[in-house]
Amino acid sequence: MSVGGGIAILIGWVFYERRPAEPLIDIDLLKLHAVAKTMAASGFVQFVLVSRSMLISMFVMPDPDLGFELGTASATLPNLMMRTVPAETQGIAGGMLNLSGSMGSALGSQLMIAIRAVPGVMLVGHASQYQESGYVYVFLTLSVIGAAAAAMGVLLTRAKAVDAEPSKDSVSVGH
Repeated sequence: MSVGGGIAILIGWVFYERRPAEPLIDIDLLKLHAVAKTMAASGFVQFVLVSRSMLISMFVMPDPDLGFELGTASATLPNLMMRTVPAETQGIAGGMLNLSGSMGSALGSQLMIAIRAVPGVMLVGHASQYQESGYVYVFLTLSVIGAAAAAMGVLLTRAKAVDAEPSKDSVSVGH
């Protein structure tokens, strides 16, 4: 039932997005084969990247009674953000949180490739391979960045929650 419901919602959303003069997603762009193929490729690439990352983590996961895993952090960060900003700015703050995560992903992946290449690249047959020490450098760097993330988490848990009462300076919508 949930798959059918999801498909029904998707179809309804496509019809809805065709109505406004300035839609959130321009469905007509998908008529351009290059756009449709590029979007399909992007979906497939992200599918593989996220699935691979998830499966590798699960493969090397410690006993579930000992570790916190990254999922805990990923689930907690939006809650911490919403707790520390006024209600009228939560949408913006959520978008900013998503943007910072995307920037971290983009910068991190590129930086890790650069660090991995520091010791040099070996040519083996017709293929190039990174030296093992490059991977050591990458994982040491990730350990430092992970420690920084943990330190931020400790600081975030001490952040004061925003007052539930609206401030005197806030303007109520519709008045």
